[in-house]
Parts: sequence; structure tokens; C-alpha cells
Amino acid sequence: MNNNEQNEMKQSSIYGLLKNAKDNYSDRVAVRYVGQDDAVVVKTFKDFYTDIQKTTGWLYSQNIPVGSHVMILKQPDYNELCFLFASVMAGLVVIPANVTEANPELVKKLIATSDTQYIYTDDELLPMFQGLPLPFLNPGDITQYEPVEIVDKSHPDELSFMYFTSGTTGFSKAVMHSQKSMMSASHGVTERFLGYKYFKDVLYLTTFFHVAGIIIPLVTIEYGCAVNCNFNPKFFYRDFQKMPSSSTIVPPIIYYMLIKVYKKDPNLLHGLHGILVIGASCEPNSIISGLQMGFDVFPCYGMTESAGLVSQNLSKQLDKVNSAGTMNPGAEVKFIDGEICLKGACIMKGYYKQPELTAKTMTEDGWLLTGDLGHLDKDGYLIITGRKKNLIILASGENVSPLELEYQIAMSPLVNEVVVKEFDGKIAAYIFCDDCHQAKIKEFVEEINHRNPAFKRISNVFFTNEPFPKTALGKIIR
Repeated sequence: MNNNEQNEMKQSSIYGLLKNAKDNYSDRVAVRYVGQDDAVVVKTFKDFYTDIQKTTGWLYSQNIPVGSHVMILKQPDYNELCFLFASVMAGLVVIPANVTEANPELVKKLIATSDTQYIYTDDELLPMFQGLPLPFLNPGDITQYEPVEIVDKSHPDELSFMYFTSGTTGFSKAVMHSQKSMMSASHGVTERFLGYKYFKDVLYLTTFFHVAGIIIPLVTIEYGCAVNCNFNPKFFYRDFQKMPSSSTIVPPIIYYMLIKVYKKDPNLLHGLHGILVIGASCEPNSIISGLQMGFDVFPCYGMTESAGLVSQNLSKQLDKVNSAGTMNPGAEVKFIDGEICLKGACIMKGYYKQPELTAKTMTEDGWLLTGDLGHLDKDGYLIITGRKKNLIILASGENVSPLELEYQIAMSPLVNEVVVKEFDGKIAAYIFCDDCHQAKIKEFVEEINHRNPAFKRISNVFFTNEPFPKTALGKIIR
């Protein structure tokens, strides 16, 4: 195999990536996590590869046919990370699901939607599956098994992953991805961060049910740096103290907490420099706060259908805080009637067993219709102005983007959260804040109204002292 073939294998197959990391970064730290005894467990790239070999040995002993659909529904841990990689290389289709939102009825729907044939779960969750005629998988502690030589039974272009979208409305769809699309997305991120000196020890809120749950480890493996796994958000700060990290990758809901913690005691985040904010849009005022505190804050854009991140804002400029940045290598963008459309090897294969929905979402020549509205600014930075389905169409025929107005209102430090929507044919803002700030916020909204065109003026302001309901990634449910 020549160098070009080796590079292609490394960038399109998980087996090639892992083998390259084992051969070239053998003694570097690959993974850290806090074990059950609160001690930090350290795995080198050689250790990590060996543990995947052990998991593979157990998988081979189960005689699971190639192509079988395996749902993963358990509390995330290191064993699951090894299981994910081993399963893909064994030619299985892995389907990570959100255990925090699981209930018997939802699980049955997810199983039916994805044609699940096996379930990898914890013993304590088994009662949830009573009555289901499916075999259960639980290798337990993988260190008890003997490592075996890995035989890659997968193909980079074939279906390897299914993810349920975390949409803010309606029932989740099963998004299909190959290794090639996942590897393309991760390679695009790696290319963007080459040379960033603080991308060394990366603390990651490890949520395998989200597409980033695999993308981020793929990035750190290709980069040759350590991923510090936080398997439970309740212990995020404990894990940061035990595993000092120069960068972290978090959804907005955790990022906001980081800013509050830093204001209270900067020493709690000593050594942290880079913060990638993923999973949902981030309030511009919070990004400004992070930059002013000295952090490198990188808002990102992507979706499950694009295998996660397709753009990052690496500018660190205050006048770019409302931007999702520039496109990653391998990802293209264009706009059809204002809608953001994406193309590249990272784009999904489609929605599982939903060809009509796939046809509505993807053009014949491979462009993904994201449902997001936006444009590029004069410097080529992506500006997202809202969701197409949330667009407010006034009686005058004017179209108003709620997100644009939400960004403007969120610039007030007194506003905790804001949702703009139509009310009685007019524009209304629903604002979560402290009661004592309501009068000043109303004045701030009036200032916005004076600056905006008449058709964009907010007619009603409603206040609440309770946060809005959110998805697991912090997106407000409208």
C-alpha cells in the first residue's frame, strides 16, 4: 500500500485511523476519565487500541451477523466508547440513543424506527425492555477479555451509524451516516485546528447519542491528543479539576455555566483557554463575555445530517460574535431563497426508511436543505438568521426572522433567555429574566424598535421567571 492509499484509508475508515494512531502515537495519552473510585484512569493510544481489540474479541464470541442493527442505550462510559469503535469495525450498524430521555414507549418507537435487532444496555435498565423479543448485549468490564486481531469487516461507504435527530419539534428521525461521512466531518475539524496550541487535552461532555460523541474522539485521535471524557455533566467541574484541560467542547447550556463559574472564582477554570460551543446557537452577549475574560471562544455550526460541525468561528473578534464562522475543508455552502444548503462528503446518506422525507431534504445533486436561513458576510463568515419553519410572516407580507431579533435582545446582560414568535398577528418577545430587570429590559426593547424598520418592531413583551424548556443539548423547545 503506497502513501496515498494509506492516507485515504486513514481518512475514510475508523480502522485505518485507529491503526495509524496506535503506530504513530503509541505512548501518548489518548483517553482520560474518572473511574468509580474517583481516581483518574489514563489510557495511551496503545492501551486504547488493545481495549478495542478486547471488545472485538467479545463481539466475535457473540456471533452477531454483519450488518445487524445494535442500539446503544446506557449510561456513557469508557466501555461504550470501545464498543462503538469495535462494533463499526465488526460491520455492525450502531444506533446510540439518549438514555436520559428514555422510557418504555419511546424506546419501542426508536426500535421500530431503526429496525434495531440487538440492544447494548446496563443491567439496571433491563426492566425497561421487558416483553421485547430482542437479545441484550452487555460485555461488562472489557479488561477481562483477551485481545484479538481486528479484522475490518466494514466498508467506508456503507451504513455504519444511525442518529436520532434532536429536533425541537416532532418525533426524531433516524439519520444515516457512513464512516466516510463521519471521517470527513472530523477531518474538517482537525484541519481547522492544526497549529492551535491549546488543542492538547480536550475535556468533552461525552454524549454518544449526539453525533459529536464520535466526531470529537475521531478528531483527537487524528490530532494525536488526549480526550478527557466527562461522562456525567453533574461532575463536570470535578472532572476538570482532576483532569486539567486546555480546551473543552460543550453545548451552550454548559458554556453559560462556565462563564458564571469563572465570574465567581476564576481559579476553578485555571488552565482552560479554548472553548468550542456546539449543538445549538449561543447568545452573542455570552460569547463577548467569554472573549473579554480571555477565553478563545469558538462558536460552531452543524447538524446531525452533516455529521456535526461544518463551520467554526475562529476569529475571536467582537464584531463577529453573531457568526458561525467559515466553512471547514470539504464542506460547501450555498443559499436557495435564503436557506442554507450544505454539500460535501460529510452529508448523511438520508433518513432511514423515509425516502420521501429524504427527497424533500436533499437535492438530486447532493445539496442538503438545512432549514436554516442565513447568508455570508463580506468576509465569508456564515450568519444564521433563523429557522425557515419559524419565520414570522406578517399580514403585510413581510418576513421576519425570530433569531435576528432574539440576538438583538440577548445583547442585554439582563436577559437570561428570549424567544421571539408571532402573537395575534404581531411580533412578541418572551423573556426569562429576574423580575427586578423587567422595566430596564422593556426600555432596551424600545431602543431596538427605534433602530429596526417598522415591520420588525416588537409589539408585545411577555416576561417569565422560569427558564424555557430545552432539549438535551440546550436548544429551546418552541
